[in-house]
Amino acid sequence: MAFTLDSMLNPFKDMPGFNKGLFLNIYRDKYLAIKDKIMWGTCKSGNNYVVHVRIPSTDPLCEKVYYDIVFEFFPESEKVANSRSLDDYSVLMFSNCPSFTFSFTYAYNKYGLIIDWLKDKCIPKCLTDPAVMKNPRTAIATDMKTWLAAYHVQQLGILHYKSKFEATINTNVTAIHKNILHQYTMLMYRQKIHDTAVERRKNDKAAHRAQQRFNDYRETKDYEHALERSGMRNKLNPVTASRRIAKVARSARSARSSRSPRRHR
Repeated sequence: MAFTLDSMLNPFKDMPGFNKGLFLNIYRDKYLAIKDKIMWGTCKSGNNYVVHVRIPSTDPLCEKVYYDIVFEFFPESEKVANSRSLDDYSVLMFSNCPSFTFSFTYAYNKYGLIIDWLKDKCIPKCLTDPAVMKNPRTAIATDMKTWLAAYHVQQLGILHYKSKFEATINTNVTAIHKNILHQYTMLMYRQKIHDTAVERRKNDKAAHRAQQRFNDYRETKDYEHALERSGMRNKLNPVTASRRIAKVARSARSARSSRSPRRHR
């Protein structure tokens, strides 16, 4: 089946009534937020043209994770092969992003759209078993990371002229294959990064609560000592003294909150 970069950039074209514009605007906003972090390289494989894009995770807990997405452009006909542009070339691809791995690896493989020399980087079960839950219709669609990578290639403008593409070549197929993580390895690596970040956030919150309790304790004890020094402690009944101490603690917490910068999500 003919599948081009434009096909990837229009993932909602076969969904009538769907608000495509809204989602494409969300995707473009995501792209603008990460475009300066995207890394890429190019090479040739025989008469085919290859682009390796490394896309950073958009999950704030996995900022250090980069997914490998590879496009291999090839001509479907001699006429296309003889053109000066790659715009009409068909495309094969590979991705180790988990959203692609478990939703689209089988579908792309079924229709011959997985890059052959990167199939050994795929989870074998994902190549052979339909994604019944994630993609029950075996649709050839585009997950967000694939869209971001395809959009980046389009924005680079290197497909309009073969000479422009060839001027950017800085790697080769062997190096790309060596440096790309297996889909399963990427899954485990991402999970480890995510779990570590969650644990660190949990520990930070626990430390903050412990510090807050200590501050409350210290400020109420300071007030108690002040009462003792002034001789007021003996003049107040225990209930009144306890209420005053509690009020001081609440006031101290309120003062700290007003001094702390608000966190914007």
